[in-house]
Amino acid sequence: LLVLARGVDTIIAIDAPADTSDNFAAGLDLISTQARVQLFPGTYFFPPVPNTTDVYLSQNLTRRPTFFGCNSSAASDEPFVIYIANGGPPLGQAPVTNTPTFQLEYSNGELGAMLDQTFDIATQGIPSETPRGPEKDPDWPACLACAITDRARRTIVASRSGICETCMARYCWS
Repeated sequence: LLVLARGVDTIIAIDAPADTSDNFAAGLDLISTQARVQLFPGTYFFPPVPNTTDVYLSQNLTRRPTFFGCNSSAASDEPFVIYIANGGPPLGQAPVTNTPTFQLEYSNGELGAMLDQTFDIATQGIPSETPRGPEKDPDWPACLACAITDRARRTIVASRSGICETCMARYCWS
């Protein structure tokens, strides 16, 4: 996906390894990708990402969607990366998606709960706190659409505006 000749504008990066002691993601996949890209300058292109798991964890980048490459120039040819990690249970739920890597068997109930929670992780955006507890970001679908089309916007030299400008302010890592 990172070879310039392929012309990939946007990558949705799903990160779900058991990197932490409680079996959640810690950003190691993006850190490794960034390191690999740096070995082959001019061949692969990737936007700047944090280079330590401490940054991912302290800024909660694994617990909510994060956009990388928001401020990349057109000359850089870097894809826009939409990062969604299994970094913790969503919306105040008990964790069920953080099983050990070597667990190979699951009951039907465990599978159903994991699929439900994975859906919530992918569709929650940055949860909002309400009197009833955390709730999904109602603007997340629009923010996702803005992210997917951002490189096309940049190609035609159009400014971000409206909901897309708001979304980028919320989801972009600088």
